[in-house]
Amino acid sequence: MIPVMITSVEMMLGRWRKYENKEIDVWKEFKQLTSDVISRTAFGNSYSEAQDIFDMIMELLILASQNSFKEIYKNKDDIESDKLEQRLRESILKMIRKREEEAKMAEPDSHGSDFLGVLLKANQDPNKSKKISINDIVDEYKTFYIAGQETTSAALNWTIFLLAIHIDWQEKVRKEVLELFGRRNPTLNEINKLKIMNMVVNETLRLYAHSTDGTVL
Repeated sequence: MIPVMITSVEMMLGRWRKYENKEIDVWKEFKQLTSDVISRTAFGNSYSEAQDIFDMIMELLILASQNSFKEIYKNKDDIESDKLEQRLRESILKMIRKREEEAKMAEPDSHGSDFLGVLLKANQDPNKSKKISINDIVDEYKTFYIAGQETTSAALNWTIFLLAIHIDWQEKVRKEVLELFGRRNPTLNEINKLKIMNMVVNETLRLYAHSTDGTVL
């Protein structure tokens, strides 16, 4: 997980270097960052396919928000949502078949350690009480994206905002990071040692708790 996050963050910082002395839309950047991390975590090496799937999920969310009050008859957006739902299901099924073919060429039950691999293992669990269906897998991906992308990007934005207006704490966080990591990439154990950073993040979440519908609680 940490190497995946580092790869995505390095890509983002690479884009930021091109905007030296210019304003950056961090809201847009953090939404792209969290989407990137989730895509890599969910599908591993099948990154481009993951991005397509999550683009469809985002389209479904937009259409759903436009149709909060259902009518008796389906309107244009409802029909478009049904088509997107079908495309989404077909895309995930295609990736499932691809992963199953790859597993046949490797060790038995080797579906990978990413989110898709975990779900496929549950799909083939001999214990019926633990087994999940293909429809469950599709729903899990929707939940994984909605809960992970929106809330995390919002938390990042509020954290950066608070650090920007509290320069003293910004300097404390920077000093702690440089003392622990220097210019090298951190490990999970080292990240857990970031006491000041954790304090800042926890205080941000306390002040600006974010729900998945985009409202501040």
